[in-house]
Parts: sequence; C-alpha cells; structure tokens
Amino acid sequence: MKLDVFIDRPILASVVSVVIVVMGLLALQFLPVAQFPEINPPVVQIEADYPGASAEVAAEAVARPIEVMLPGIDNLLYFESTSSNDGHVSMTLTFEVGTNPDIAQVQTQNRIKLAEPQLPTEVIRQGVSVKKATRNLLAVFVLKSTDPQHDAVFLSNYATRRVVDDLKRVKGVGDAWVFGQSNYSMRIILNPLLMRKLGLVPSDIAAIIREQNRDYPAGTIGREPAPKGTELTIPIIAKGRLT
Repeated sequence: MKLDVFIDRPILASVVSVVIVVMGLLALQFLPVAQFPEINPPVVQIEADYPGASAEVAAEAVARPIEVMLPGIDNLLYFESTSSNDGHVSMTLTFEVGTNPDIAQVQTQNRIKLAEPQLPTEVIRQGVSVKKATRNLLAVFVLKSTDPQHDAVFLSNYATRRVVDDLKRVKGVGDAWVFGQSNYSMRIILNPLLMRKLGLVPSDIAAIIREQNRDYPAGTIGREPAPKGTELTIPIIAKGRLT
C-alpha cells in the first residue's frame, strides 16, 4: 500500500481516520463482551429412574435402548452413562463447540421419543428428563438447622420444595438441584407366601397403591338439584393420597 497518498493528502487521511472511528463506535454496541473465547462444548443431560432396579438392570433396560438411538445427532462428539443401584440412570452428551444447545436438546428429546417404546412402563410413567447442562458449578449452598428434629431427610425435602424452585427462577440460572437428595417414602413389606396363595405379584400391589394414592373429587353438599330452602353449598374435602 502506498503511504504517499495519505502523506500528500492530509485532509483525506483525516477523513478516513474519522470514518474508521465512527464505524468503530457504531459497531461497539453490537460486539459481544467476553473475557475468554467460547471453549466449553455444550452438554445435554438425560436422567431417568427405574424404581427397584439394580445398576445392571437399569443399564440394560433403560440406558441401552437410549444409547442405540443417540448416534446420528448433529455435532454429537461422545456420550457417557452411569447407572446406580437405586435405579437412577444419568447420561451426558457432549457436542462440538459452537453447537446451539437448544437445537441439541430438541434433537436429543426426539431420539428419546423413538426409544420410549423399548423402555419399561414405570420409567415412562415417571418421565425421562432432557436438560441443557454445564460441567462448571457457579455456586454451592449448604442448608443446615440447629434444631435436632430437622434431620437430613427433612432438610432435603425442604430444599426441594422451598429453595430449588426459587433458585431456578433467578435470571441467568440454568438449573439447580439438591446433592444427595432424600425424599420421604413408605416401605411396604410383602408376604411372599400369602401373595403366592392369592396369586398376586409385586406389580399388582404397586398398581393398586397407585390407583388408591390419588386425589378424587368427593362432591358437594347442597349443590343443585337441591331441596328448597338449601342455603349453603359445602364442598367435601377428603384425603386421597397416602400420608
């Protein structure tokens, strides 16, 4: 490039400099602000639960059918899965840098739909979650109580019902969860000899419990058609779920 042009024409050089500065100021408001370039690959997390299943059974009945459907997703680099003895299955999908995480989540969800006919009914009933995730934790909070009556199960249940949802609603928070989550539950001990005599299997007992553990409308007293002179209409509230 000949520099003599700008040396011989100082006015032209000044005009070009002003144009460059103005264009820079106009483009400044559209430039992204980042200290470091985007180097973290997008991650999608798949989670499912198979109650009562061992790690081996959960891996074969839940993880395996899903893994067969995952290859072919756009920009998928690799995936890994873990199964625990409580029937929980967790799968992590890693995509190429620059992949739109929303599109990756949608494509993963579509593959889960294709695998659902091969999954156990109990897994489908509880649902398979597909969420965008990150390998980096922004913050960790510890919940404790000085009251000895508030054990770990109580604190876990309190955090799940009262804290986690509020944290998820904070602007910029992608997800929040409870480490070592414990939930209140009921354990039902079955008599195998009596069940064999009655011709029942554990799935029959589970189906009956699910049917009874529901909230049904109990009706209303004084609702039309009602006798003349009825002045009050009282809804009937009944306990439907097991407590």
